[in-house]
Amino acid sequence: MVQSYLKHGPTEAFGLVCSASSNSYYDGKLAYVPALEDVLVWDVKKGQMLAMWHESGHRAEVTCITRSPQKDTFAVGYADGSIRLWSASASASTTTFNGHKKAVTALAFDVTGSRLASGSQDTDIIIWDVVGEAGLFRLRGHRDQITALRFLNPQASSLPSTSTTTAPGFLLTAAKDTFLKLWDLSTQHCIQTVVAHRSEVWSFDVNPDQELVFTGSSEGEMKAWKIDHEALASGLQENEAGEVTKVIHPIVTLPLSSKHRVSQITFHPSRPYLAVQSHDRSVEIFRIRTEEEIRKKQLRRKKRAKEKKEQAKAQGKLKEGEAANEEQEQDDGQAEVALPDLFTPYLVVRASGKVRSFDFADEEHGKKENTHILFALATNALEVYSLPQPTKSKDVPEASRVLSVDLPGHRTDVRTLCLSSDDMLLASASNGLLKVWNMKTTACIRTMECGYAICSTFLPGDRQIAVGTKSGEILIYDIASSTLLETIQAHTATVWSMHVRADGQALVSGSADKDVKFWEFEQKAADSENPHSPRLLSLVHVRTLKMTDDVLSVRYSPNGKLLAVALLDSTVKVFYQDSLKFFLSLYGHKLPVLSMDISQDSKLIVTCSSDKNVKIWGLDFGDCHKSIFAHDESVMQVAFERHDVRELQQGSKQTHYFWTVGKDKMLKYWDGDKVYIRQAVV
Repeated sequence: MVQSYLKHGPTEAFGLVCSASSNSYYDGKLAYVPALEDVLVWDVKKGQMLAMWHESGHRAEVTCITRSPQKDTFAVGYADGSIRLWSASASASTTTFNGHKKAVTALAFDVTGSRLASGSQDTDIIIWDVVGEAGLFRLRGHRDQITALRFLNPQASSLPSTSTTTAPGFLLTAAKDTFLKLWDLSTQHCIQTVVAHRSEVWSFDVNPDQELVFTGSSEGEMKAWKIDHEALASGLQENEAGEVTKVIHPIVTLPLSSKHRVSQITFHPSRPYLAVQSHDRSVEIFRIRTEEEIRKKQLRRKKRAKEKKEQAKAQGKLKEGEAANEEQEQDDGQAEVALPDLFTPYLVVRASGKVRSFDFADEEHGKKENTHILFALATNALEVYSLPQPTKSKDVPEASRVLSVDLPGHRTDVRTLCLSSDDMLLASASNGLLKVWNMKTTACIRTMECGYAICSTFLPGDRQIAVGTKSGEILIYDIASSTLLETIQAHTATVWSMHVRADGQALVSGSADKDVKFWEFEQKAADSENPHSPRLLSLVHVRTLKMTDDVLSVRYSPNGKLLAVALLDSTVKVFYQDSLKFFLSLYGHKLPVLSMDISQDSKLIVTCSSDKNVKIWGLDFGDCHKSIFAHDESVMQVAFERHDVRELQQGSKQTHYFWTVGKDKMLKYWDGDKVYIRQAVV
């Protein structure tokens, strides 16, 4: 058993560009993105993966990525609460911190990169000494998941940068408990708590001058706060009324174009831009104007208004008293520049899919003309957009997509997989794409457009692939030419399952239209005018078996004698495949059987169901040998492990190992005789 199990282990993910479990980082040339438990480094311009940060044996997903001021170092947080420091040049982990009990949700370095703050779902904040590779202390006070962290330095505006190494500094934190907290790291205590919003605070950012804080809530509200650096530097003091001096003061609520959850707020590190994501597919860009620009704009408005009034006065439409009052009101309005005037909506960048995170390009590699912004999409793709320079034109500016990385992977959920007979090729299909992969290199060698794929199988010879769709069609694709050869309207409803008979002479399909249809293969020349052209397979319908309910799965036995049909009424019917006479009915599942498989010796059939159970049946009398509560959610797929045919021919005893995959994201490996289990998180 142990030797058999050790044959199987996770290797690589096929076509993974980026996963939606974490934020991403972009330096203008390279994108550092999460890929399940790894971090991938992409050259976005070339669409080439340069490195994979992989820790062998570690299976927890990446949940947070941040870069140190020491440019070569990255901190990566994981779902198991661990934090690893990675060297970008060596693609190797240098340090591991273990201190959180749940997933790490926020990371931040101080200005020198010598300290790292981490926040987690366990509501704790830990300050780590990066140089000493040890935890310094833990901050407790928040009541829910930490969502954002930033170091503040009260001396940043008055002292040179070299003096900040000795300053203990302050830490600003936000959480889903609606609170914004300011911590004094020298005393390890919270010195101010602000009820920032009425609902969860999902993001905040501090402008480069560390004077303003913008917070975003789950109600689509963005607020601006001012940091009093004088009060921060002088420490806690009481005024004449006995109240402690406050450091964070509310200013104003800024309007957004969308009222969805504000999931990310980011200032550009060196240019006057603020980006806010409050919609699934778009990011709103604000221009940060200077007071001088605002005053010039106000003067232009005043001049135009004055000219209009003079024209109206000359025409006798405006009285002298009214003109004087309006001029006085305008003069009063010029006295002070409001914050909403400084942050003006510039444009909205719309992505091709749902945006998981975004990041401005670092000026180190970015172009001087336009500002670039990276979008990491939940559809397994990366896109880079260029923000145009501000102009005096009244036309609404638009961002243009300049780079993208999307070809290696699927854009939507993968619905079906199938292997070629020699295990050299893997075909995967989703809603819109059919891809063929090389199993040795994990490279995508073919990409073809298809409908909403539900099931698929390689046809005999491994030159063609049949795909069953949601609309009831069976599509035949040629791998060599990457073309759709034939479209067959096989059923009037979803084709849920297809299976090729062991002798390679026939195919069976089952559908939601309650029909099981049988097809034979017919060879025809690829080029009718050239008799020496390669022969291709086509499907010819020969007979139909009517069922009483929707057909969810069909399966031939390896010896070619039996056909199993799983129905929506939670039963499995077994027929003789030649005469289609009824043989057995397998009844015992409480919910529909979603998948099944027959052992290579045709003695056992294993079924999995939405009732979370896996059952092993004998194909001689239809008795249930074992019933196993296999997963915490619906069991979606089951498959016997295939043995070498020569072993069976020699009469050696076959042990029935099989795999199951559940909706609980677990892959489990079973011994059908001993009910022995090994499992892994998918």
